Amino acid sequence: MESPADRPGRWALPGLVCVGILIAGCSEELGPERFETTRVRGRVLLGGKPVGGGFVDMLPAGGTRGLIRSTRIGSDGRFDADRVPVGVVAIRIVGAPIPLDYAMLFSRFPTRIQRTIDAHASTPIEIELMEEAIRAQATHEAQVEESRANQPPGTGP
Repeated sequence: MESPADRPGRWALPGLVCVGILIAGCSEELGPERFETTRVRGRVLLGGKPVGGGFVDMLPAGGTRGLIRSTRIGSDGRFDADRVPVGVVAIRIVGAPIPLDYAMLFSRFPTRIQRTIDAHASTPIEIELMEEAIRAQATHEAQVEESRANQPPGTGP
């Protein structure tokens, strides 16, 4: 007498159903998440003169999604980076031949330099470190004033 397990084709239909479920469950692409990116060109200056050497790092900021991008600054102050996240990016300048006070201000995250990167913009980014330092100082002073204004009377220095 033949047992049910010995009959050919008994497991064919349940097997096909299982394979179909597995294939349907795996239809989503696996791998890294895709982000919109673009190419960014620009120039780093200090007092109107090119900063030759070092690196420009661009990190997604303000809700922008993507990966950090780093590119070398040429001797003429120019840089060219591909796959930069579209949206707001924080920019730091690393290893550049600039005075220590500028290096301390612009070589760390969170950095004071931010730019909005447009997917279709072809205008180069100009980063004038002296202007960025003035802007950073003004922002810091405004934050200090706001903090003082929000202190309860008699608690400040």
